[in-house]
Amino acid sequence: MKKAVVVLLTLCLILTLVGCDKGVVDDGKKTQSPDVGGDPSTPPEEVTFDGVIKVGAVGPLTGAAAESGIAARQGQELAVAEWNAKGGIKIGGKKYEIKLLYEDSEGKPEVAVAATEKLLGVDKVDVIFSETLISSCILAVMDLAPKYPDVVFSTIEGVSTGIPEKFAGDPEKYSNFFKACWSSDSYGKAVAEGAMYLMDQGMTAKEKTVAFVLEDTDYGRSNGNAAEKILAANGWTTVAYEVSPQGATDFYSQIFKLQGLNPSIVVSCFVPVASGIAYTKQVDEIGAEWTDIAIVYPTKPGYAEDTGKACAGLFWTPIEVDYNSPELLDFAARIKAMHNVPVTKCQVSGYDVTNMMFEAIERAGTWKATEGLSKAYEASEYNGLCGRFVFDENHCAIAGEGYLNLALGQIQEDALTSLIVWPEAMQQAKPFKQK
Repeated sequence: MKKAVVVLLTLCLILTLVGCDKGVVDDGKKTQSPDVGGDPSTPPEEVTFDGVIKVGAVGPLTGAAAESGIAARQGQELAVAEWNAKGGIKIGGKKYEIKLLYEDSEGKPEVAVAATEKLLGVDKVDVIFSETLISSCILAVMDLAPKYPDVVFSTIEGVSTGIPEKFAGDPEKYSNFFKACWSSDSYGKAVAEGAMYLMDQGMTAKEKTVAFVLEDTDYGRSNGNAAEKILAANGWTTVAYEVSPQGATDFYSQIFKLQGLNPSIVVSCFVPVASGIAYTKQVDEIGAEWTDIAIVYPTKPGYAEDTGKACAGLFWTPIEVDYNSPELLDFAARIKAMHNVPVTKCQVSGYDVTNMMFEAIERAGTWKATEGLSKAYEASEYNGLCGRFVFDENHCAIAGEGYLNLALGQIQEDALTSLIVWPEAMQQAKPFKQK
């Protein structure tokens, strides 16, 4: 049966951090009454802990990428609360409470490095998710990994191919660093092969021409470059490659320029939802006739509500999960109970990767990278809401069939529901022409 993937997108709110107690409990007992939502009339049971494992995280809580950073933190907070509610992480017959300490990177590499140093050097966290999302920040933070060999570093997302390439250049140096997300070459494959499929299905003009409208970040350029390379190898011509500062909201000049060039497909990529909303509305207002393929911004809170019917028919990636599946509906209810917001992609990613780390700690029987956690995390085969997490030889999560899902979706005529249209093995509906 074909299932609808309902994309629920609203503005994320900055919420109170979970468990920011700075003290380490190495002996004695501590009790906690967990609060993870649910029926408030049911009193929670007390959990007795034997110690604390301090988990650090650094991500963009302010700045252009804040919607994504806040959502990832919400998913992590839910994972922490649920583990503590069931007795924490269990090692050697003891129960360890998880404390999550969060710092804001502002989406800036130098801030991400300083925040990571603070968590490691001052707060003495045992494992760290840093940087959670932004590729330029991740690349900068990677150089701290050799300084703290006992600590496992992991991202939540981050797609730059520069990250696994940096790892491959010196695997021993970065042996405790992991990227729990696919790379931009996987995005490029989804966009390029999806575009070729749409042309074969008569959803685009017949000329093999493409244009790019991207944010001027490593994320925007790396995804655009990856798609352009595959399309060029298949006989496509790039007629324009436009970049704008991250957070831009005026695309009129670029849209008018592209109208004169008449590309069959335009690929757009923005992290801030405001940019995606503005681009979509302005394309609709001007009446451009090309076929649009969007990268990431349709997943952001508020996109569908603010664009309305202007987004109907839009093709986009990554569509990773079936938001109408029982598992996702249950997760959405728990996110709603804890944070009072609808579910989004970054919440799911934050939840999955955090759970994968905690399971690895239990398997290893330690939180120290050098005593077994790096090996245990590297060997993960975690079945999450996003798919199956497995790391390749460069400590990068694998995308594709049997691993992390990466599909092309299309927003239906109701301007709310998205269905997978490519690859055909995952297809939930045939594509229709954008109006």
